[in-house]
Amino acid sequence: VQKSRVIRLSKPSQAVAETYAAMDFNIRRARDFAAAAFPELRNHTMVVAHEVFFAEALAAQDPGWARERLCLMTHAPSFFVRQTAGDFLEDTDIPPGGDSLIRYFIRWEEDVMNSVRAVIWPCPEAMEGYQSSSEDDLARVRHEFCLTGVGRPSVSRDVESLRAEWGVKQGQKVILFLGRPHPHK
Repeated sequence: VQKSRVIRLSKPSQAVAETYAAMDFNIRRARDFAAAAFPELRNHTMVVAHEVFFAEALAAQDPGWARERLCLMTHAPSFFVRQTAGDFLEDTDIPPGGDSLIRYFIRWEEDVMNSVRAVIWPCPEAMEGYQSSSEDDLARVRHEFCLTGVGRPSVSRDVESLRAEWGVKQGQKVILFLGRPHPHK
């Protein structure tokens, strides 16, 4: 990825620069791996890449092979660049001047998804974070689902009875750590 095509700012914000650096590092790392591993992987009937960077690098080795034999299994709640940009920000807002970078890498990831045989999702709800950022709602991507059997959580009790059971008073704050509030988790 040519930096000049992505960042058209004379002095990008630190968050934009760090986001670009993280994406660029992962792309280069995956391309080095793919160059070494592809001769062996190309003989497999089906290959599942668990990271968009490896999927892109493998697809670049042989686009026809990728459309026939390579699948991408997602594990993240949204496009990788959204998560990366969030790592460098105090909140989830896109940095000033960083929107073109975010859009560039979202389109890049959509292109990767379109270059493989299919994108494998753990459940239909896992696509929601991607669809909300996608310009075409991932309409061109072939979707496959590897269902976990775990359904979307549903509310089965009212707040007052839960507060009473846990001894939480009205207006009292509760801190809960949740790794990732995503339906398939």
